[in-house]
Amino acid sequence: MRVLTLQGAGAGVKTLFVPDWNQLTPQTLLGAVGQAVFSLGLGGTVMVMYGSYIRKNESIPRYAAFVAAADVGAALLAGLIIVPAAVALSVDLAAGPPLMFEVVPLIFSKMTAGVWIGLAFFMAVFIVAMLSVMGGFEVVVAALGSAFGLRRPAALVAIFVLQALLVVPLIMSQDYFGLSDLIWITTMMPFGSIVAVVALAWSIKRAATLQELRQGGTKLVPDWLFYWIKYVIPLGVGFTLVYGLADILLKKNG
Repeated sequence: MRVLTLQGAGAGVKTLFVPDWNQLTPQTLLGAVGQAVFSLGLGGTVMVMYGSYIRKNESIPRYAAFVAAADVGAALLAGLIIVPAAVALSVDLAAGPPLMFEVVPLIFSKMTAGVWIGLAFFMAVFIVAMLSVMGGFEVVVAALGSAFGLRRPAALVAIFVLQALLVVPLIMSQDYFGLSDLIWITTMMPFGSIVAVVALAWSIKRAATLQELRQGGTKLVPDWLFYWIKYVIPLGVGFTLVYGLADILLKKNG
């Protein structure tokens, strides 16, 4: 609520919810797809690990709908905090991920007890980030244990050391941060989602796929969804990926 009381915040709300079709470029479309795939965890093996914990009597479509609704809700809440504040405080919205670490502290600086509220906020962000890291670590730990017989403590130490080394360039350079986001999030995660749906729809028979999606007795999965997964999703994401990357490369070379 404090954000919406800032002078000029109304213009930020308008920026957030009123579409500017001139900004809809191949690059922004690719960025949106990459962000959606990243935030839902669709293009990585984390969902494979989480999916292994689902019981046979639990509904995959129900869980998928819950995750999608929670993701959209969190995105809207973050947008209502950051975008109006960025516009009100004259911060460039094109700054990307650093926006949270530039705009949010400014918001807390204008609030009563903002230091303590800000501390609690960033602690919550840290916990959420750690939960994501734990999911990613679990995938690698399980793979190392299965392939090389490496025990969990040794695998965790090895991954932690490697992760600590890889994060140093990200801390030192925002340009490298942006490049890493382009490669591993914007590009590789949509590509990973294509691989996942191709593996599901092209390597497994239609009846087996639908049976798996309908586990838990749900009737929410129609037959046509198989063909949507098999053809529409990989073609749509693939087109967006190629189109967006081509636009980025043309702009850099031009």
